[in-house]
Amino acid sequence: MNYIADNKAESDFTVRLENAVNAIKKGEGWRREYAQLKEKMDAQYEAGKNEGIAEGRETGIKAFIQDNLEEKVPAERIVEKLKKRFSLSEKEANEKIKMYGS
Repeated sequence: MNYIADNKAESDFTVRLENAVNAIKKGEGWRREYAQLKEKMDAQYEAGKNEGIAEGRETGIKAFIQDNLEEKVPAERIVEKLKKRFSLSEKEANEKIKMYGS
């Protein structure tokens, strides 16, 4: 506690601790490792975020199709709505109706 309060290394332990901290500060390796770890974590975060967005979109498409089918909206009209609201191609919209319409 004295070391923290006074910032003076007086005991054997605090001298060794201070030397270890100074050695780490002088080395550049830890910065490179930290940068690489941060880059990897950022990439994993982005991948997870994109996966979550895709899953949410797919859940929305499924609910949209099922709601429209329950309301007896014709499949052709649902395809048009899917193309407009979700920017799907005609082929993609038809595939989604087949997938979620049963």
